[in-house]
Amino acid sequence: MQNLLFDKATESYTLNGKRIPRVSDIVRAVTGKDMSSIPPEVLAKAAARGTAIHEDISSESFKTPEGQWVKSQLGDTDFFSEIKGSAKLGDIEYAGTCDLLSDAEIDDVKSQGEADLLYWTLQLNLYRRMFPGRDLLAVLWTPKSGNYKRVPIETLSEERMLEIADAYKSGRILPANWPTEAKPETPSLDLVATLNVGQLTTNARSILAFVKAQCAGYKAENYSESNIAEAKRDKAELNTAAKKFNDRRLELERDFMKPFDDFKDTIGEICAEIKKASGLIDGVVKEVEEREKADKRKLLEEAWTALDCQLFDLSKIWNPSWLNKTTKNKDVVVEMTAKIEKVKADLVVLDRIGEPDAKAHYLSTLNLESALAEADCIKANRERLAAAEKARLEREASPRTPTPISTPASIPAPAARVAATQPSVETTSSAVAIAEPEILERTMRVRGTREQIIALGNWMNENNIDFEKL
Repeated sequence: MQNLLFDKATESYTLNGKRIPRVSDIVRAVTGKDMSSIPPEVLAKAAARGTAIHEDISSESFKTPEGQWVKSQLGDTDFFSEIKGSAKLGDIEYAGTCDLLSDAEIDDVKSQGEADLLYWTLQLNLYRRMFPGRDLLAVLWTPKSGNYKRVPIETLSEERMLEIADAYKSGRILPANWPTEAKPETPSLDLVATLNVGQLTTNARSILAFVKAQCAGYKAENYSESNIAEAKRDKAELNTAAKKFNDRRLELERDFMKPFDDFKDTIGEICAEIKKASGLIDGVVKEVEEREKADKRKLLEEAWTALDCQLFDLSKIWNPSWLNKTTKNKDVVVEMTAKIEKVKADLVVLDRIGEPDAKAHYLSTLNLESALAEADCIKANRERLAAAEKARLEREASPRTPTPISTPASIPAPAARVAATQPSVETTSSAVAIAEPEILERTMRVRGTREQIIALGNWMNENNIDFEKL
């Protein structure tokens, strides 16, 4: 159990009874921060302003312009202020106080006049080591000029963090461009990694930079038939190196993912238990809802019965939404009544047309347009049948003229059939010449029910009228 104590009078930390350096001590040492040349009164004013801003923010008063701006940057995120902690960097134990800390972010409020990116980067990354798992780092910079800015801070690799420890122990000062300076030394090509749950520290990027530089020398123009053996050897070496890295990556991936796979399985079991309990409750809820719907449907059916509608059943107009809790029974009764009145009005329209079959069709569909179309169809069929019957009666009423038995070859087949049915008359030189009937042909399209079409065909056959189906 770590026992961290802070002495406000001396602004020092002790861990388990041992005094340890502060974050600011380490940062000032490796950056060579020297404020001895700054006049004391200037330092005092700057310190007083910084203290006022920090007290305004830590008390959550946010009365100062700087505090109000910081509050706008925090938004709705839950932050804790002035949080103390300790960590170990290499073999150096240190402690510090973080200005603002959330579940995913570390912010530090700065009120100085000039930006100091190196100082801020080292300080925020040392805080990050004290409070791991927070990869968002930022400085909320509130200079006296009023030009406030949120400055994102880069997270440093483990390798770079250890350089800070080495510089502190050796008394070395890091250059101002240290966070972004190139690393000229050749890295180890043995892929190493430190695995923690949710964190992976590796030198893969250093290896990548070295490999890119080395592979730039492998060009196609460097090889030909004269050194094909060397080309094959280089190719084999490159493939072997790639396989070595990928095999190590797969090994690390399995190790890295195992805790998460176990975690995933556990969460799956948790969700299954929750869903099981939810399903039991859902069964009860649905049972109650179905019973409520059944009771409501019974009340609506009773209301329908009270309306005494003899024209159609309730099923013809039933709407499932009527059973919703948000639908009031009185509104449904109003809708039922309106539907009955509409059906009665539609039947009055059909009465004027005078087609009983159309009214029957309407009561089966409750669709006035469909019923009107049915009435038109019935009327058209009736007129066609009447016309056909009239034509038949006219033919039967007109006298028939006998025709000779022999039929000239020039007479069409329909005429031949008609001629064959006439009484035979002996043809002699003394016989009176009989005029042959005029044969007419007319194309017609008839429409009616199946029974009507069959009856029309039978009638034409009985009267020796030749016809064909189109």
